[in-house]
Order: sequence, then structure tokens, then C-alpha cells
Amino acid sequence: MRKSGILMHISSLPGAGGIGSLGKEAYAFADFLEASGMKLWQVLPMGPTGYGESPYQSFSVHAGNPMLISTEKLVADGLLTLDPGEEFVPTQDERVEFDQVRENKEKLLRKAFHQSEKGLLPEIRQFLRDERWVSDFALFTAVKQHFGGVMWRQWPDEGIKMRRKESLLQYRMMLDEDVRYHVFCQFIFFRQWKEFKAYCNSKGIELFGDMPIYVAEDSADTWTQPEVFQLDKNRAPKRVAGVPPDYFSADGQMWGNPLYRWTYLFFRRYDWWVERMRGMSKLYDIVRVDHFIGFANYYSIPYGAPNARSGKWIVGPGKKLFRRLKKELPNLRVVAEDLGVQSDRVRELLKFVGYPGMKVATFGFGGDADGNRRTTLPTPARTTMTPPLGGLPPPTKPRSKPRRTTCTLTARTMAWKLSSAACCLPRAAWRLCRCRTYCIWAAKPA
Repeated sequence: MRKSGILMHISSLPGAGGIGSLGKEAYAFADFLEASGMKLWQVLPMGPTGYGESPYQSFSVHAGNPMLISTEKLVADGLLTLDPGEEFVPTQDERVEFDQVRENKEKLLRKAFHQSEKGLLPEIRQFLRDERWVSDFALFTAVKQHFGGVMWRQWPDEGIKMRRKESLLQYRMMLDEDVRYHVFCQFIFFRQWKEFKAYCNSKGIELFGDMPIYVAEDSADTWTQPEVFQLDKNRAPKRVAGVPPDYFSADGQMWGNPLYRWTYLFFRRYDWWVERMRGMSKLYDIVRVDHFIGFANYYSIPYGAPNARSGKWIVGPGKKLFRRLKKELPNLRVVAEDLGVQSDRVRELLKFVGYPGMKVATFGFGGDADGNRRTTLPTPARTTMTPPLGGLPPPTKPRSKPRRTTCTLTARTMAWKLSSAACCLPRAAWRLCRCRTYCIWAAKPA
């Protein structure tokens, strides 16, 4: 069964406080998708953003981004009293002013915490029992803020950096209120997300999430379970992720993410990955796994190398990992982002797992990375057709009569100013795509 959809991150929606949230703007966009006949809403990773506000450099693979919590819903639920002029008013509509938004949202969430934590304690305690990662994430975030936001390997206290028991207890007591605040934020995020997801599903819309294969070096994941990653005795990465030189870059790409200790994870029956994917299956209806080829073979670069040229390919976990995932999570729905160098091992793994792969529409119309022009889109039976996130035309000013090339508009503009073009979107998608699975239109992020 073919389906079409739009890629639009929650932060790109227009909303109060200068950033999109899980409030009325998200529900209105779900209504828009339903009226358009679309069935998929794809979002970027939902975790707390790290370096450069990138959702692909998150502080946790499990946590949600508190900046996406709707203060309007907090007020409606009786968890926050909002005074006139207390919420940030942006100076521009097309961009998120992250510094101002973060400062204001933090202030309002702290206020909600002080006003409503006591009444929510039974639910919060149950949340802590159900989500075992929350306690460590809250402590990590509180300590990180205590030390001015520097990455955890630069924390001046060696004891908490190396997670010595006496230091963990000391900081939990010293930063008790901050730790409880961050637990509260995660509880509220997932409460609002659960309500939002239920609404989308009731409209026949599936949430299509995105999951980076690697974690950020500066994350609660590497601090909490350093044994899972290729780190030295000082917790610095030994080797990092990237890709070799290719058509797009003569020096390759140095991503800098710590690599996994796959042999160690094998003896743990891949429990870390099972829990990660279990969390993703709760958050989304379908999970797009970024850089899927890294499970077949991954590129390993020495830490500190000037570029990616000195890296080498290493055999990944392959079928063993996915046998475990299929056993533990038989209903897990995955789309494999299989772009890049495809070896026989990659193709064999894709065939084994049976996940839909991906094709980039740009290569179908204008030629591939080697300059070979194609007259038809290469769309096997199980394929997700998507435009590249970074390769869309620049945003254009909306016209009085929207054109069919709606994906050239920014996501903020699209949500509110193209409702009259809703009936055009699915038909345009079908003309572009001959695949039998998913077709995603990408709205350029704000």
C-alpha cells in the first residue's frame, strides 16, 4: 500500500514562545495532513539538542527535548499559571532564536515544576519505575548545568566524571532540586507526546521518526555506560565514526561520534540496543535508522586524525543484532537509510531484515553521484522516496495561489499558508513516485 507524507520537525511549526511545540500548532498540522490525504508525518530526532542545536548530536538517545513542551497545554492542564507578557515573543517568524527561546522556556518550565510537582508525584514515581534511564539522565543534565555546560569529560570533579559511587550520591543530594526538575521535564514531555501521538493515530496518521545510528560524545549515554563504546581509560574515544573520501568530499567526513564495542555488546545479548529500539518503538510508529549500512560494516577513524582519510572499514554486527531485535521486538517497524557505499554484505543484510530502503529523488531526476543521468526513478518494491534534507531549493515567498512545488517553502510557512493546496500534495507525490511503500515530501526546516 502506497503512502505519502511530509517531513517537518516539531520545532518548525509556528507557535507561541518562538518555537513549535506539542501544542495546538501540532494538532492543527495533523488536521492539515488528514485533509490532504496524507498518512505519514516524519520528524527529526526528538532528543535534547546538543552542539549547534543539532538533533543529531543529542544529549541522550532516550530523552525528549523540553523545548518542544507546550506551555499552552501546561496552562490548560492547570500545571502552570502564565502572566501577561511572561512568554517570549519572537522578533522573526522564519527562524528560531534558540538562545532567547531556551532561556524563556527554562524559566516557564521551572515555574511549572514548582507549581505542580507535588500534585504529580505518584505519576512521576511510576514514570521513573517504567523508564530506568531517566534518573541518570536527570543527574547528568543537572551536573552539566552545574559546571557551566562544558562536556562531561571536562568536568573539574574527577569523582563525578568517572561515576564513583560516593560522588554520585553527593551530587544527587547537592543538586536534588535540579535533578527532580529534569525528571519533571521528561515526564511532561512524554505525557504531551503520548497525547499528541494518540491524536495523530486517530486521524490515520503514522509518526515516522528518525534515529541516528551513533550517539554524541557529550551525552548521558557515554557517561552512564562508557563500557558500551570504544573509549580509553580516561573516557576519551579511541576511534570515531565517519565516511571515507567520495564524490562529495575529498577528505571524507569526520563525524566524531564514539564507535560501539560490538563484541562486548554481543556477549550482553545486545541489551543496550534492545532497550534503545524499545524506546523508539514507543515514540514512533515507524523508525528511520540513519546510516543503516553501519550495521553491516562501519568506517573507523583514529581519534584526533585531521581528516577521514586514515580510516578503515570494519565488519559490523550484521544479522546477529537483528535476530535479537526481531526476537525481542517482533512488531518493530524500521526504514533503513541505506544510502552510501553498498557492499555485498550491506545488500545481504538488507535482504535478511526485509526493511524498506531509501532513494533520493534528486538523483533520479538530475543524475547520481557519478554524474549518470537517469530517466526513471529506481524504486524497488520496498522503498522510501525522499528529497535530501540539505538539497532542496531555497525557500520562496508564498504566492496568493500556491504552486504545486509546495516542498520548496519553509515548514513554518507551509503549515499555515498552503492549506488551500492540500489536495495537490498527494497527487504531486504520486506522479513523482512509483514505489509501493512510502513517499515523503520534505519541508525545509526553519
